Amino acid sequence: MLEPGWQVDEPYAPEGQSQLHQLRKRLKRCRYGLTNLEPLRPEPIAPWLERFRAMQHHLGDLNDLQLLDQALHQQFHESPDRLAPCLCSLLAEARDQAWLRWRSEADLLMDPAGRAALQRLPLAC
Repeated sequence: MLEPGWQVDEPYAPEGQSQLHQLRKRLKRCRYGLTNLEPLRPEPIAPWLERFRAMQHHLGDLNDLQLLDQALHQQFHESPDRLAPCLCSLLAEARDQAWLRWRSEADLLMDPAGRAALQRLPLAC
C-alpha cells in the first residue's frame, strides 16, 4: 500500500499514469511470487492470485486505452474529438470504466478488513 499508485486521484495525468503503471508491475511481481509459494501454503491463496490478476488486468486496460488516446492525438493534426467524436467518446467511456473497475478492486484492499487480510499473506511481493 506504500506504492504511490494506490493513492492516484488523477489517472489520466502523466504522473498518475506512470504511478499506476509502476503499481501494475508491482502487482505482477507479487502475483508471480505468490504463485511460487502456493504449494507451500496450508490455506489456499488462489482467491488472492485471481484478485491480483484482475487488478493487473484493469490497470493494463487503463494503460492501453491511455496509450491509444495519446496515439490518436499524435497522429491527427486536428483534435481527434473533432475528427472522430464517436471514437473518442467510446474511448473515454472505456477508459472511465477501466478506472472504475480498478478503483472498485483497490477500495476492497484499502478497507481495514482488506488490508488486514492482505497483511496475512506471505511477503512474496
